[in-house]
Amino acid sequence: MSEPENAWDEVVDDLLPAELEWRRLVQTYPLPILTAAAVGGFFVGRQKGPELVSALSSFLTQRVSENVHAMLDGLSGAVRPDQDFDDSDPVDRD
Repeated sequence: MSEPENAWDEVVDDLLPAELEWRRLVQTYPLPILTAAAVGGFFVGRQKGPELVSALSSFLTQRVSENVHAMLDGLSGAVRPDQDFDDSDPVDRD
């Protein structure tokens, strides 16, 4: 099986059995799969709405935090909060 392309693929891969080829099913039967997902989401949302919102917001917060840290690590000269900052050597801006 190939690597997940994004965070949503990771979630679906974790929820469904490994032997189920869900990508092929979605490509072959998009409308029935979309209908089943909408109906299932409606019923699950009615039963577990607050728990789902909490879990989803925690997941998204973690992903955003990881992306922000990766972006900050990619900036040259960026100082992260867990690093020491030495201002005794000023940068020449000429």
